[in-house]
Amino acid sequence: MPIGAATYGGPGQRHDGRADQAAPRFPLSWIEWLEARLDEERGRWFLWLPVLYGAGIAAYLTAPKEPPLLLCLALLLIAGTLRHFLRLTALRLIASTMLVMVALGFLTAKSRAILVDAPVLTRNIGNATLTAWIEEIERHKKAYRVTLRLRTLDGFDKGGQPRRVRVRYHGKAPLPPTGTLVRVKVSLRPPPEPAMPGGFDFARHHWFQGLGATGFAFGKVEMLAPESPPWDIRLASMVARLRQGIAARIAAVLSGENAAIAQALIMGERGGIAEATQKALTDSGLAHVISISGFHMALTAGSAFWLIRALLAAIPALALAFPIKIWAAAAALIVASGYLMISGSGVTAVRSYIMVAIMFAAIILNRPALSLRNLALAALLILAVTPESLVDPGFQMSFAATAALIAVYQTPERWGPPRSWPWVFAMPAGLLIGVAVTSLAASLAVDQIAAYHFHRIATYSVLGNMLAMPAISVVVMPMALVALLAMPFGWEAGPLLAMDWGISAMLTVAAFVAGLPGAVIPVPAFAFVALLLIVFGGLWLLLWSGAWRLWGLLPVAAGLAAAPFAARPDIWIDRDGQVIAVRMQDGSLSALKTRKGEFSLRAWLEADGDARTPRDTAKGNGFQCDEHSCLTLLRGKIISHVVHPAALADDCRRAAVLISPLPILQTCPNPAVIVDARDLWEKGAHTISIEADGIQVQSVADRRGTRPWVVARHRREMITPVAPEPPGTGKPGGEAEDFPSLDAASGPAQ
Repeated sequence: MPIGAATYGGPGQRHDGRADQAAPRFPLSWIEWLEARLDEERGRWFLWLPVLYGAGIAAYLTAPKEPPLLLCLALLLIAGTLRHFLRLTALRLIASTMLVMVALGFLTAKSRAILVDAPVLTRNIGNATLTAWIEEIERHKKAYRVTLRLRTLDGFDKGGQPRRVRVRYHGKAPLPPTGTLVRVKVSLRPPPEPAMPGGFDFARHHWFQGLGATGFAFGKVEMLAPESPPWDIRLASMVARLRQGIAARIAAVLSGENAAIAQALIMGERGGIAEATQKALTDSGLAHVISISGFHMALTAGSAFWLIRALLAAIPALALAFPIKIWAAAAALIVASGYLMISGSGVTAVRSYIMVAIMFAAIILNRPALSLRNLALAALLILAVTPESLVDPGFQMSFAATAALIAVYQTPERWGPPRSWPWVFAMPAGLLIGVAVTSLAASLAVDQIAAYHFHRIATYSVLGNMLAMPAISVVVMPMALVALLAMPFGWEAGPLLAMDWGISAMLTVAAFVAGLPGAVIPVPAFAFVALLLIVFGGLWLLLWSGAWRLWGLLPVAAGLAAAPFAARPDIWIDRDGQVIAVRMQDGSLSALKTRKGEFSLRAWLEADGDARTPRDTAKGNGFQCDEHSCLTLLRGKIISHVVHPAALADDCRRAAVLISPLPILQTCPNPAVIVDARDLWEKGAHTISIEADGIQVQSVADRRGTRPWVVARHRREMITPVAPEPPGTGKPGGEAEDFPSLDAASGPAQ
């Protein structure tokens, strides 16, 4: 049967093609019905290719073990063979193509891993001297974050040292410019692990960037004799000098927070923005404004396209005789390329540039610029070049928002005031409705993804965008483009001052919206399967065009219903075993008093949907401590955190769960679970859940598997130096009755 010749009944048609008024008006089988629907959606099949391609990439990134290259090639060969034979009906064609795209995505991710593979530091180095080229310098709060391309590192040969390292520099002396060969003393450690099982894997993120270690630099940064760096660093140093010149021009006209935000909008440099301002922008739903993304790229290139086309249209001899629309698109693409270079060519900026480039290429080829096909092509290109982008929140939210906006504005319904309104009222009303529809559609598309990754929802993001977008779209970004074009002539003061006014208006809106009651809703971590259901349902709604697309509401509803019921651990233990938190009777977390582990504790609170700060949490509520250990009750069981060997004998006798940053070398039979220094060294941070059917333990290593970016740590077995203490007479498992001095009413959840 040829493609599309699905055998389904229609009004007045027999299955042999002859007219028959008595023919049934319903499909003879669900397969025929499905083939009929798929044939009707033939123009939409392409839109699912990046989804399937991404599914293959996701399968690689989440695999528990590193798959061999031969397996990836074999899967693609099998899928290709099936594709060759199973293509006679729409259903078979789609099914076999699905297998090919998934296998191709799997192979692409594996190929990318082979391409970026580089040594990773496996141990901490307290004091080492390295020589390296400065590749990138970023302001980061009160320090500089410096990326170094290594040439030599003490104690490592050329083949065993990391390719790149990233260090913090707190020195007062100015750093040499990008591209300089330097010698500096550093303290290095392996890339950071997740703060909890299932948390964001910084090591994987760094590995795909070629970063094999992080740390800090101390002492003097010594410039070495000039030596020609690699070509990409030479190019980066040229761009860095241009960016520094632009930053100086902005600082000469603007000052304070507005200057920092102008630099962020033009150059992608966000290090100078105060934490309070960043928080206000985040809480009001305007954080995307200061991150170079598709929004900035579209506004900048779109403004250039409109301006150039308007200037060419003002010359009748050109407008009537030449394709000025194509000329304007080509010129706008050049402007977008320059903006990409000036913005620092970050990952999000490159993704945005690819999307904009495809849209302007469509204009040049006289094709629709804003279409889901172009968006799907952009996604395919980005995933083919950087498949690791799939797990990046910026990639997910950017494409979700863009797909939602294209789908909304391609609907037959007209979003705007009635045509009968006078233009005096219709123009501002149309602008307001457009901003409202845009903000609402984008928020509905990205809120679930943001909640999954960042555990928070900006309640009034639609309001914040409605109030701020006119100033940003009409004043800030167009004036940023004009200022860049005027800088070679020294005429940038006027556009920058206009930009300053727009930035002030944006900050006023951000402060107002962020200050509203309930501006931020903390969201506890929910299962990945819930997000998967929501995303699949959203794709089904957006990518199909027939009435059956409404079926996508079912998985969306199922995902939203399942999200609040995700299991939350009862005990959290950090990488070093120094910081633990337990769930109190009211459901909140309480941590031991400590000055360490603030990063881990903050991550735990966010994942728990708790808006408190680490300092508010680490007060030791519910614990009874002495100089050797701390004890608490959790669901009727005793939890012990031992910091000195002197407490082991007693706590081994009465605790159900024993946690220690020390190696426990003596026999300790009573606790149902023991997590000591050796477990933490081997498996990283742990979580523990006390359930009716037993105590469940999960570690970072359990979730990460054996992958190239995971530093393998082997358990340190030690010989017991002392004879074991005889166990006490208490009940095995450390029930609460074994420790009556603890006040159950003041302890954690019972």
